[in-house]
Amino acid sequence: MPTSETLPKPVRVLPTDLIVFAEAAFLSALCFAHPHAGPFSVMGVSLSAAWMAGVLDAALAVLALAMPVLVKPDAHPVLRFLRTFYPQLLSALFFFQVIFLSSLVFGGYSHDAFFESIDQAVFGFQPAREFSAAFSHNAWLNELMFTAYCSYFVLLAVTPWIPWFMGRKDEAERQLFVFVALSAILDIWYVFFRVQGPKYWMPDLRELWYGHFQGGPITHFFQNGVDTVTLSGAAFPSSHMAEMTMFCILAARSHKKLAAFYVPWTVIIGAATIYLYAHYAVDSVAGVVVGLALTYALLALSGRASALAGSVASLYGRLRLWLARRPGIAKAPPA
Repeated sequence: MPTSETLPKPVRVLPTDLIVFAEAAFLSALCFAHPHAGPFSVMGVSLSAAWMAGVLDAALAVLALAMPVLVKPDAHPVLRFLRTFYPQLLSALFFFQVIFLSSLVFGGYSHDAFFESIDQAVFGFQPAREFSAAFSHNAWLNELMFTAYCSYFVLLAVTPWIPWFMGRKDEAERQLFVFVALSAILDIWYVFFRVQGPKYWMPDLRELWYGHFQGGPITHFFQNGVDTVTLSGAAFPSSHMAEMTMFCILAARSHKKLAAFYVPWTVIIGAATIYLYAHYAVDSVAGVVVGLALTYALLALSGRASALAGSVASLYGRLRLWLARRPGIAKAPPA
């Protein structure tokens, strides 16, 4: 019978652990459902890229379940930071898998023609084509557009960190929950509702790519550093605009003065998504609407999510107590 000294220490499950587990398990199942996708050869052995991705996702699902045990609540502050925010790193991996899977589900059918027609009906032309065509010779504007588009990835990481370093760790975890949940919802949507975006759908823009833009170092990096990266399939709604809208709300919760930066910069990022023909105009507008709706809905649900995580943590405790009572597992009391 374990004594108080040998009882396992309590663990803390975060709502984001549960979301990572659910999304990784879901993506793993989809990957295993497409065994013939992306075959490649290793040492003469033909392997399925989808199945390899499925194994990786399954491992990540296990990692999410193990994280509360691997890193204790009283661990070193650096470990607690990494343990809390690890889903941010996985969100990029999940997004690339979503792009891959969207080309497989429903035979890779794309809804671009519909959204292209909406832009044409509203504006009488294609903003994604005409906006950059009119200003691509302006090096300063190009640099601003490329910088704004890339800054999204920096803000994606930094925004939930702000309350953490302000000492408001509960708020940081709440904001991280909203971000991870919103990202997971978008990921699943993209898998089943594929929209490639103008630069992949319109032959002239695909041929043009970004080589004609004049600009500075960020422009050149985009032209030469990511010219082989394919991100088609996740255009509607724009994740840039959905998540930047979310970040505006979350940043204002951290400090109201941050809105003075986030809101105008989000407008510039919205312009950049169209200027760089990554999105139709309707994609960016829909991103704002989705971002507003989901952010407030998820903030309202954050309390219930924490309660669910607490219930799961109690299951961990019961399991570990049962293991501690098993013969040969319990530690001997100290001398």
